[in-house]
Amino acid sequence: LADRTDTFWIGNAGNPDTQYIVFDGTNSGYDPEPANVPSFIASQHPGVKYQVIYDTGGVWVFRRAGA
Repeated sequence: LADRTDTFWIGNAGNPDTQYIVFDGTNSGYDPEPANVPSFIASQHPGVKYQVIYDTGGVWVFRRAGA
């Protein structure tokens, strides 16, 4: 995804609601690590729905619903 799209660091103020979000749930740098990654993503983008399209080994990929 990073090769073909603009990328943003999650949690920075002013980020757009992107089409995809990739989140490493076990190596995110957040302390404590989010216990519920989908809820954490929803809290970062209120009013925007994201679907989990990949969840393996602690790595999550979300796609914006309707995008």
